[in-house]
Amino acid sequence: METLSKILACAPQLLDLGTGSFMLTDGHSDTYHKLYGVFHKCKCLRSMSGFWNAASHCLPALYPICSNLTVLNLSYAPTIDGSDLIKLIQQCTKLQKLWILDSIGDKGLEVVATTCRELQELRVFPSDLGGAVADVTEEGLVSISAGCKKLNSVLYFCFQMTNAALITIAKNCPHFTRFRLCILDPRKPDPVTNEALDEGFRAIVQSCKDLKRLSVSGLLTDQVFMYIGKYAERL
Repeated sequence: METLSKILACAPQLLDLGTGSFMLTDGHSDTYHKLYGVFHKCKCLRSMSGFWNAASHCLPALYPICSNLTVLNLSYAPTIDGSDLIKLIQQCTKLQKLWILDSIGDKGLEVVATTCRELQELRVFPSDLGGAVADVTEEGLVSISAGCKKLNSVLYFCFQMTNAALITIAKNCPHFTRFRLCILDPRKPDPVTNEALDEGFRAIVQSCKDLKRLSVSGLLTDQVFMYIGKYAERL
């Protein structure tokens, strides 16, 4: 952290910062306050990534630069829990691209939806690659679609999805060019109706006229591929 402070002090013009360890044993140390002050002077930073080993009490040091960020990639940051992710994202009102782990939860994605109105790309990755359960469901993506009207690209790993949610998402965000859904149980039906997700994906390909990339997931039948062939002309 002390070395990072020295680097940033020499390069306040940085646009993009990627870092690994971001941990101190004491959030009130001189090193922490020095780092906070250096970040305060980094007026040009627009993109941050990394933080694969970060302590929650160190994250507030990033707050001075958050209001200018347009890109935030925390997809390799498993040590940051959901509540800390939410506090950090609440500072990032200009985000256009967000890559994050599903530990943020549906409630956290609601915060993204109300905070990041300029969001254009969202990727939510599984925090436990060996597990079969994600911390987000269809509710999180519905919230995002309602709050982030400029959204045009999504990759979403989730525990479940419903036809009703996909229909709502398609209605809210007709400008998708990339829509990739990854249900961790790839043959899971609509948990409400126990039906295939054909009609939900029909809504996606029918509403999103500029769709170029599509990943389907969940229980499907041949019907969905008829819809794709009929409506997804630019795929």
